[in-house]
Amino acid sequence: MSLPRFRRRLCLVTDVVGYSRHSNAEQVDAQTRLTRVMRYACARAGIVWPQPQKQGDGELLVMRPGLDEAQAVPALILGLRHGLYETNRDGGLFGRLRMRAALAQGTIANSASGFVGDAVIAACRTIDAPQVRAAMAEDDAIDLAIAVTDDIYRDVIAHRYPGLDRDEFRRTAVALPDKGYEGTVWLHTPLPGPTPSAHTEVTWSQIGATVTLGAGLAGLGGSARVRRAAGMAVPGLGAVFGIATSGHPAQAAGPHPDDQHPHDHQGYDPHDHGHHAPDTVHVHLDLHVDMEIQDYGGG
Repeated sequence: MSLPRFRRRLCLVTDVVGYSRHSNAEQVDAQTRLTRVMRYACARAGIVWPQPQKQGDGELLVMRPGLDEAQAVPALILGLRHGLYETNRDGGLFGRLRMRAALAQGTIANSASGFVGDAVIAACRTIDAPQVRAAMAEDDAIDLAIAVTDDIYRDVIAHRYPGLDRDEFRRTAVALPDKGYEGTVWLHTPLPGPTPSAHTEVTWSQIGATVTLGAGLAGLGGSARVRRAAGMAVPGLGAVFGIATSGHPAQAAGPHPDDQHPHDHQGYDPHDHGHHAPDTVHVHLDLHVDMEIQDYGGG
């Protein structure tokens, strides 16, 4: 048996608080809003949106190798904070969105049924730890409890890189005895509020617009322009497209051998300054289509 390629990567795990107490429609709203918050955080950090490993009430994101963690980690955390502020200001069926999150890094590989590596285990165990759950349960004023592993704290947070105050993180021992897991993390539980960035062009309104499309995409490749399409259902078409508003194209990165689903890498790239007509949005096909294309091939 040959092993997959392990490379050092950053991973982010999130989990929505109180998800199971809500109705199906409310859970759909929570998933949609959570994904938008995470897309915003990645875009703000300059990270191409990776294929998430869905977990119902949460998501696991494994970033591509070679990140500048000194820049990416503070931007991700501040992006999650701002995204939660914005989505709760917008509102939705689910109501107030609160979540636990964890950041870890280490050698990670993609295997048959998901990502493999101690960092993934550490992040997943951390958000389930009673110490992190208690932080949310004991303070209803907060919307986010995010834990970073001890090595990320030492390498990034402790050095006072711009954006985060290391004094806002508290050293916390976490343990899940039934899973045989224990570790040390640094827990950040900020009060809700905006955390705008002066160093990125990404805004909340540019993230998360999608168009649901119907049958008839077999002959459509590359990208297409749709006039005033954001937030609309376009009759006669049929997959999900990523959209960026005028002047901010959705970036479709090429396949990466370490990613679980290399066909799905669209995401806003803040460094792409392509110009588009002011009345248009740029739409890029997400090839993960929830249908058998051949069923629409003829006759």
